Amino acid sequence: MFFTSPPENAADKFYENINISVTYKEAYGTSVKINDLFPTLTEALRKQFTDFKEETRRFFKWNGADAAEVIYSGYNQADESIKVRTTQWYCFYKSRLYLATFVADAGKNNQNETARKIMSSIIFK
Repeated sequence: MFFTSPPENAADKFYENINISVTYKEAYGTSVKINDLFPTLTEALRKQFTDFKEETRRFFKWNGADAAEVIYSGYNQADESIKVRTTQWYCFYKSRLYLATFVADAGKNNQNETARKIMSSIIFK
């Protein structure tokens, strides 16, 4: 699922976006725990971004399940025209990896609160 923000003005060339994906693997949440994603995940992200910087990492409960939030910034090597700040939430629930990603222009912060509300409203079934 993919959501984008509306343009802020005629010159706005980047639409902040949220995407949500779900992947099934029997080991998710059983033999593979959320903490097991790190540091392998961070290293994989570092390879995809120029000027990569992990800003924060925290562990929390999302729908009562263990989750991780990673916020990082950099230039995506697929499109280095704009520096982005990405917030990702990872959670294993019933052998599924729930991944919610919010991508914004690193120079702006005006959609962050709305994105967090949307991400927080996701309920696992």
